[in-house]
Amino acid sequence: MASSVMQPSMYIQTRPGLTEDEVEEVKQVFDSLDIEGVGFIDPLKLRSSMQSLGFKARDQAVFQMVAEIEKRFNKPIVFEDLLDLLTADMGSRATRDELYRIFSLFDEDETGFITIKELRKAARELGEEVSEEELQEIVRRVDSNNDQKISVDDFYNIMSKKTFP
Repeated sequence: MASSVMQPSMYIQTRPGLTEDEVEEVKQVFDSLDIEGVGFIDPLKLRSSMQSLGFKARDQAVFQMVAEIEKRFNKPIVFEDLLDLLTADMGSRATRDELYRIFSLFDEDETGFITIKELRKAARELGEEVSEEELQEIVRRVDSNNDQKISVDDFYNIMSKKTFP
């Protein structure tokens, strides 16, 4: 491929809030749209490329982005342009400081971890009936090192994502 795209870690340094995996996902999208492998996407061919990849015209968010690209770019779209467009909303996500303050509300014993006991208490205080199995499943899905506790980093990672694993 003719593109001189930096490694994902280089983009993380210039775009706080992005993970290496997120940059890699955008890179995969770019590569799939760069059908000819020339290192750029022709904005006039973007809509048909998206449709050939299986995106339907009814995928409103996708085609709003395509319309925005078509308006903004009268030149070939390089990876950095696509990365900026696809990650523009990340600035509106909660900041790490804001999420740490929320984390602190759960971490009542101030250990730097949220335990199942603390999750249970929070659920009860919110009037939610959550079974022990559901609490364990939440912790299992969020806990990155299998210590049955949610660390600040675990909490940040899950809360700054758009989907729950």
